[in-house]
Amino acid sequence: MSELKCGTIPPVYRDLYELLTRSGSVGEDGSGKISKALWLVCLKTSGVSAGTLEEVWELCDPIHSGSVVRGMFYKSLALIGLVQSGKPLEGKVLDSFQGIPLPTPTLGSADEIKAILVRFYRDNAPRVVSYTYEQLRDLDDVTVLLMPEKIGIVFKHVEYEVHSKRINSSVRRRFKEFEVFYELLVSRFPYRLVPKLPNKKIGAINDAVFTEQRRQDLRRFLLLILRHPVLGKDECVTFFLTAAGQDIGAQLKEKIKPLEDEMTFNEYADEAKELITTDTEAKFENLLKQTAVMIGVMTNMLNVAQNMETRNQQLQQDMSQLADTINTLHTSPLLASQWTSGNDGAWSKIKADIAPLVDKFAPLSSCAQKQVSSEFTEAVHLFLDLIVAYRVVYTAQGYPCW
Repeated sequence: MSELKCGTIPPVYRDLYELLTRSGSVGEDGSGKISKALWLVCLKTSGVSAGTLEEVWELCDPIHSGSVVRGMFYKSLALIGLVQSGKPLEGKVLDSFQGIPLPTPTLGSADEIKAILVRFYRDNAPRVVSYTYEQLRDLDDVTVLLMPEKIGIVFKHVEYEVHSKRINSSVRRRFKEFEVFYELLVSRFPYRLVPKLPNKKIGAINDAVFTEQRRQDLRRFLLLILRHPVLGKDECVTFFLTAAGQDIGAQLKEKIKPLEDEMTFNEYADEAKELITTDTEAKFENLLKQTAVMIGVMTNMLNVAQNMETRNQQLQQDMSQLADTINTLHTSPLLASQWTSGNDGAWSKIKADIAPLVDKFAPLSSCAQKQVSSEFTEAVHLFLDLIVAYRVVYTAQGYPCW
């Protein structure tokens, strides 16, 4: 059979091809070709028998290259759609689809196929992170809110309400419980990226700036954990985000402490040495240097972003004050008095002329306020926290950091 040259391409064809080749760019050669092994694990979700899948593959890869390009991949989807509709597995049948959409096969959901891809690359290339940024981002999201009331009779403390989107949980936690959680994660996953907790500061709960900064820090801390493919699914994390009752720190220690570290239960622990290639040490040395450079760059970028945010905040305040001042001038009843201007109506004219300025400066003030967005600053800060967490892992394992 020649490459597909008939019919119009349904959008699902393109979506699936992009999904498989985008994932393949980290696990295969990035050429846009789809291997037979990857094709099989994904197309099994069609429910078509293994024998029929083999026949489809033979028709789309007649030279037995072991992979298909975009056109032949589309042809394979069309043939599977034909089989599912009860049509014979013949290329000539596709010729009848001139100018009309090709058959759309029934496959697994997008989430199901994404999960299959992750597992496929983990099995075939366990040293490679098989998630795209978008997939990691979609693993979970978390909100951390500072509770307004302070708890305690003599020694007061604040609590944070933590909500996980994936688990759909909402719990209250105090900072010392975060500390226990962090220590257990480091003990359980000594070779994993566990982000640092924000610094502890005694007697600072009445400092609004400090407590707000800590709230943001704790959210980034949890985001990096919950979006970690391994840490995010660990029972220690689930317990921290769902457990109820008093003294969660003590509950965590009782439940999690007896558990062994990851090297005793990870499925790749026994073959760890085989996964390390001869050039790993050299690559690792280079990675350490790159990490140091990135930390310096991102630290500078964070400083710039924070300075820009501070200036934007001041601009918003100035613009808001200017708008209020002009509005006061416009609405002042004194300007309506003919006596103050010698009955010549000058002030009344000025007041009328100010009206357009009020209409112009009010939106400018709102625009300046919208510019005071911390999204960019938070994104930079999150990435910096991620890189610093790598450095912490290196240091813990005895590697020098530049």
